[in-house]
Parts: sequence; C-alpha cells; structure tokens
Amino acid sequence: MLARVAWGKVKPGAWEEYERIYREEILPASHGVKGLRFRELLRGTDDPNEGISLTLWDSREALEEYERGETYRHFVERVKQFYVGEYWIKHFDVRLGEDVRR
Repeated sequence: MLARVAWGKVKPGAWEEYERIYREEILPASHGVKGLRFRELLRGTDDPNEGISLTLWDSREALEEYERGETYRHFVERVKQFYVGEYWIKHFDVRLGEDVRR
C-alpha cells in the first residue's frame, strides 16, 4: 500500500471555503477511483491555514494512474486558487498500520 501526502497552505481566511469544496466536490468524486482506499483532509492546529491531504492506495500503478488522470486534474483546477506559498506532494510506502480501536 502507498500513501500520498500533499502539504500546503491556503490563503488566510480561505480554509472554510476550501474545506467545503473538498467535502462537497472532491470527496464524492473520489468514490470509485481505482485503487483509492482512503482520503482524509487534515487542518493544522498550530497554523489553521496549513493542511494535508492524505490518501492511501492499493498500488503505485493506481496512484500514478490517478495523478495522470482527468479526475486529479479537475481537483487541482478546482482548488489551486486557494494555495499560497510552498506546496509539495510526497509518496510513502505504508510499512505498518493498525486500527487501535479494537
């Protein structure tokens, strides 16, 4: 399994609108994306304009297909107006994970 972590900052005062678009448009449009297991949006507690989009993928192939695809391009076009300053995306092999609520 692979994790895709996208980190960036949004313009001051723009988080609520950014999150609304993520919740109402990006999450529903993500259903059925081949190989996507999990999607989560994190907001910084120390800096409320900072956020992380975390996704988990079945395989590198599925992740790369998504990043080359129209769905991803649409998501980027929809939210790029909110970003300011540095922005990065990194991929990680998931080495260990556990649902600790058992």
